[in-house]
Amino acid sequence: MDTLRIADVLCTIGSVSLDEVQRYMSLIELNCAEFSDREYNEADTALLEYYVAAKTNYQIALARNDGEISSFSAGDVKVTASSGNAIQNAKALYESAYSGISHLAKDRGFCFMEV
Repeated sequence: MDTLRIADVLCTIGSVSLDEVQRYMSLIELNCAEFSDREYNEADTALLEYYVAAKTNYQIALARNDGEISSFSAGDVKVTASSGNAIQNAKALYESAYSGISHLAKDRGFCFMEV
């Protein structure tokens, strides 16, 4: 997977600049690692890159805690700022991206059939 394309998608769907994305490159690489053991066709690679960008965006939103409302008062003036539903939106993008790659996800679990 091309981490630069993933970074570009992350800039598009998230509220991060290209300079900020450089701080998250290790997270992008970590999220790519689970898919590094197979070869994928071009279409599947594009889906996986979007998935990694969406997952990274969700992780960044959780770390930033962007979904919180902040407010303060100064005398008679009250200021309330809400960044909206950043975490919920990031989660929705992540879940949507996962549904697009669900056919590529492997079940790495195991079970004993008999003892």
